[in-house]
Amino acid sequence: MVIHDGQRALDYLKCEGEFQDRDEQDPLFVLLDLKLPRVSGLEMLESLRATPELRKLPVVVLTSSRLAQDLERAYELGANAFVQKPTSFEELKHDVGNILSVWGRLNKQPPRFPTAQVGGVA
Repeated sequence: MVIHDGQRALDYLKCEGEFQDRDEQDPLFVLLDLKLPRVSGLEMLESLRATPELRKLPVVVLTSSRLAQDLERAYELGANAFVQKPTSFEELKHDVGNILSVWGRLNKQPPRFPTAQVGGVA
């Protein structure tokens, strides 16, 4: 699923707002652009890491930003990877294919809930 708005993406992942009735099956990972309307990618990442059910959801930042502070902040907030968008569309397709292969096929997904909450035990 592609969502172009940071707030709507958070609502989707948290099963809130218009997505409150969605199947709670999470994506295998989030491919996150830093430049999103309403809620920025960094704000979204911070919110995901503050949400116990989503804290371990893999997040791959894919951005045109070349700023060292964006790279540093993304990792401080818990990004699993930071990929700068290349300048050509062909390179972008290749890079996205590699990301999908690793994070969508090869990576083992973490459980949705922290171990301490499995089976209703808090």
